[in-house]
Amino acid sequence: MRYLAVSVAALGTDLGVFAWIVKHDGDAALAATAGYLTGLAAHYVLSSRLAFRDRLKGRGFGAETPVMTIFLVTGLAGLGVTYLTVMLLSDIVGLEPILAKTFAVALSFIAVFLARRLLALKPASSAIA
Repeated sequence: MRYLAVSVAALGTDLGVFAWIVKHDGDAALAATAGYLTGLAAHYVLSSRLAFRDRLKGRGFGAETPVMTIFLVTGLAGLGVTYLTVMLLSDIVGLEPILAKTFAVALSFIAVFLARRLLALKPASSAIA
């Protein structure tokens, strides 16, 4: 349940940045990129401190670096999915940016959640040391 709350908060951050940039610049792919990166940072901080705090508790920054690396790599894969989806649907096909972003959110959420569940946020006993 905490992971869902963290995801909703990060998505709100992502969509807020996305909407602001679309309103002021009009470039949907750029807005999707900036929103996603901001949401990624929010998601990492919130999930590592709230959703998975028991798994990462007391490990320190150095011990957390492998988890951060995996989190970043999976996040960058999600960024790629988001950028390509928004660019194709909004910039090329002509779909409204928010609809393109909605499709991108669904696709990247599924892919990134599964990757993180399997790789980045394992219990402390089996996490990468």
